[in-house]
Amino acid sequence: MWIALLIALAVATGCDGGEASSAAESRQAGKPLAQEVRQAEAEQEWFAAARAEVAGGRTQYDVPPQWDSVMDGPREQVPEAVVGRWTGDTHCLVVLANGDVELIVRDSPKLSILGVGSFSRDEAQTIMLRLTVAGVWAGRWISHCREHHETGRWKDETSALRAQFRPGEATTLSLRLVGTDDLEVCGDRDGAGGCVSLQRHAPHLPASWSRRWQRRDLGLGDVAFLQLGPQGTLRYVDEPEELQSAYGEIVAEPEGGDGERWRMRWTATRLDSGAPAPPFEVLSAPVVLDQARELVGRRLPGQLLELCPASGCTGHACCVVLPRQFDGYSYGVE
Repeated sequence: MWIALLIALAVATGCDGGEASSAAESRQAGKPLAQEVRQAEAEQEWFAAARAEVAGGRTQYDVPPQWDSVMDGPREQVPEAVVGRWTGDTHCLVVLANGDVELIVRDSPKLSILGVGSFSRDEAQTIMLRLTVAGVWAGRWISHCREHHETGRWKDETSALRAQFRPGEATTLSLRLVGTDDLEVCGDRDGAGGCVSLQRHAPHLPASWSRRWQRRDLGLGDVAFLQLGPQGTLRYVDEPEELQSAYGEIVAEPEGGDGERWRMRWTATRLDSGAPAPPFEVLSAPVVLDQARELVGRRLPGQLLELCPASGCTGHACCVVLPRQFDGYSYGVE
């Protein structure tokens, strides 16, 4: 959100710093430009603090060394036409409006190339995606007859679409829209064997989100782990020095087609043995077993998820930010 607001501010003020007509129109619409600037600045300050908390709890095994420098780098406006999830038989491309990009290769093992995208157009109006790679994740893999077994891990490099991808470096892909729901993605300019055709599909929210629990930055009722699915898990802070787990269905549905905002229905059916009996509070609201509770999520830059109550408490103070978890024992990457 703050990216769009700051770009809008630059357009409104003009190159000489003078006030343009769009600023007056913004005020006439009942939302002064100064208020937008304050909101963007407050959002940026909150996000910087949230990212610092998350990064402070990581170990060297959670993400590659280049991860934070890439994810904290400059972000540009993303063309609306390519925002979304594009899938095919062998590849999947996810482009978020916040600039996060993920190229998934459905190979053995499955690969996920994650980073930040910047976009331009060439002479033929083909969209050029310059993907600065933050990390390359390979999912767990077991060979036929179980002769070889590799747990999920971060890789130093990989190749896909006849292009090379290395953390900390940028690789350029070309994107050609065919209508509104088909996308051709190429890793080389001549297209000789380096292209795939993808189709637009509904957004998908990765299943696992987790942060290392530190008493200084998580309070009672805050969430430290979220696992989506019919057998979902939510771990929350119950005592100053204890985490408890609630098990049950956690279903996420997208709000819109860009994959940024999500509405979740969480029904806890059982707790850890010895956990205090419900009702108890998670994210500032009571939870009762076998009764559905609604949460909302927002994808943030850097593969982060802001998790909040759907009603009652409002503002960032009611929410928690969880980084995406890459599980060495999971076969999938999506």
